[in-house]
Amino acid sequence: MSEMKIETSVNIQMVDGCHIIPFSVSNDDTIPNGLSLSPNLHRAFDRGIITINEDYDTICNICFFYWVCSSFGVQKLYTFIFF
Repeated sequence: MSEMKIETSVNIQMVDGCHIIPFSVSNDDTIPNGLSLSPNLHRAFDRGIITINEDYDTICNICFFYWVCSSFGVQKLYTFIFF
C-alpha cells in the first residue's frame, strides 16, 4: 500500500501481520488471509479507514487531507475516496 521499503542490518520489526478477515470471525491464520502492513496502516485497516477489494486494490473509507510544505508556502491537499 505504501510502497515503502526499509533495509537494515539490525534486527528491528517494522512490519505487522494483519488479518484481512479478523481471526475472531474466520479462525483463518493462513497467509492468504494476511497482509504485511506498517503499524500505522495496520491500525487504519483495523479501524476501517482503509480496506482492500477482491483484487487487493486499496480503498479508503473517509475523506482526509494533509499538508504539504514547500519553498512556496503551505498547501492544503484533499483526497476524497469513499467505498
